[in-house]
Amino acid sequence: MSLGRCIALSVILASLAAPLAGAAASEKPRPLPPRWSAWRVNFDTYGADGAPEVYAENRMALRRRGTDWGGVKELLAFCQAHKTAFVIKTGGYWGRSLLGLAYGVTYRVNDGPPMAEIWPGTETLDAALLPRDALAFMQSLPDEGSVSFAVTDALGHEHDATFRLRGVARARELIARACSKPL
Repeated sequence: MSLGRCIALSVILASLAAPLAGAAASEKPRPLPPRWSAWRVNFDTYGADGAPEVYAENRMALRRRGTDWGGVKELLAFCQAHKTAFVIKTGGYWGRSLLGLAYGVTYRVNDGPPMAEIWPGTETLDAALLPRDALAFMQSLPDEGSVSFAVTDALGHEHDATFRLRGVARARELIARACSKPL
């Protein structure tokens, strides 16, 4: 390599290294990113009285079995018309049994014991509603970990999914505040 090329190469390398050295010296530690949440929260108002509405939705994180057209896809907790609710939804439908709109629901928080209940269904045949206080149920869920749901549809088929819980405490707080309910 000629002397001219060596000088040119050293000038180029020095010009590239100078901005990098200056950037490293002036670089401040970056703040940690905000904690992510598994719950997407939306705000709205309701009817003539303009009451606040809060909807917190949690999309399925992990599926225990293969693709399931009638599978559990989403959890939805909300305050609407001054009332709270907790709903399990599907992308398909679960049907109507001879006994009416009701589905067998089994849920398990982390590695805890499974809890089996009968939840009423909706007229659209694509959701099951928690039959008790939604905020108390959400209060029983840890802010870290997961909850698994298995829903038995009208034909006796089981559909299941697992959801991450991170952020459930904040979602619960926003829903309680919108419905003016104490925690």
